Amino acid sequence: MAFVYCTKPSETPANVDASITADPAVTASSSSAGMEAPPVAAIVSASASSSTSASAPSKRLACEALQRKVTTLFATGRACTTSADCTNLMTTVGLDGQCGAPISKTSMPDVQKVKAEFQAKRCLDVLPPQPTATCPIPPTPTCVNGQCN
Repeated sequence: MAFVYCTKPSETPANVDASITADPAVTASSSSAGMEAPPVAAIVSASASSSTSASAPSKRLACEALQRKVTTLFATGRACTTSADCTNLMTTVGLDGQCGAPISKTSMPDVQKVKAEFQAKRCLDVLPPQPTATCPIPPTPTCVNGQCN
């Protein structure tokens, strides 16, 4: 039997001696009965390098910052003069616009850059599980009162 000590990405694993040693009380009582002492369960933690365990929380924070940046870009990047200035932009799981959101064509490269960084950092590995949507085809965006909608 083995126990595995798991930590959240925001916690630093404690250093634990993973050697299995017999409990002196069990050994004494077992040896007096002529039986070999059973092994005692030990807590084992994965030995990750200090940079990996230290970077997980900072990576999560960086990924959360990228999520906020995309949200802000969609909120502020909708200025238009005509409907030809607007497009629907689909991002990815974990980011606003997963199923497409209206945005001005001039703001589109900024969102695409953040999306690429989000994917390159493998943010879904450190963020809480994200729902994957089944996306309908979004309607063609139009410029209404100077905003892509």
